[in-house]
Amino acid sequence: CPAGDPSAPVFSSVPAPGSTLNCDGDAGTTETTSVTVTNTGDAVTGGPLTFSCTAAGAGFSITSGGSSAGLAVGASQTINIACVVPAEGAPAATGTVTCTTNAGTTPTYNLSSLAQTLPDPVPQPNVVPASSLWSKLALIGLLAGLGIAVVGFRRS
Repeated sequence: CPAGDPSAPVFSSVPAPGSTLNCDGDAGTTETTSVTVTNTGDAVTGGPLTFSCTAAGAGFSITSGGSSAGLAVGASQTINIACVVPAEGAPAATGTVTCTTNAGTTPTYNLSSLAQTLPDPVPQPNVVPASSLWSKLALIGLLAGLGIAVVGFRRS
């Protein structure tokens, strides 16, 4: 027989507790990451899972699904976490999400947010503008002179 109370709820999540949740993105933007919580208790005798999660760390907050008054056996709930991405070149922002449950566990998740480094811009060739009035007149004059020279050599 397995040990424990068969009527107790069981906290299960994807990703597993102890995992690091990354929400990297462009500097200064708000990115989101999530955890899906499931009550995997006994289908016949299992009770509802109650939990409450809080985020700690600058720039991290739970936007939805951070608590449940009674998650039935087999049911799932998604916890959405918002992260404000730090400036480019700044160290990664870190924090934690800690949940209290009636399942006898205190699951904790690590949070990390880092700005994506943008690649250097592709160098563009220098464009020399050649559409001024004087450049057009010079081109017309050059072509006219070349045409006159060709006609003159053909007649001689």
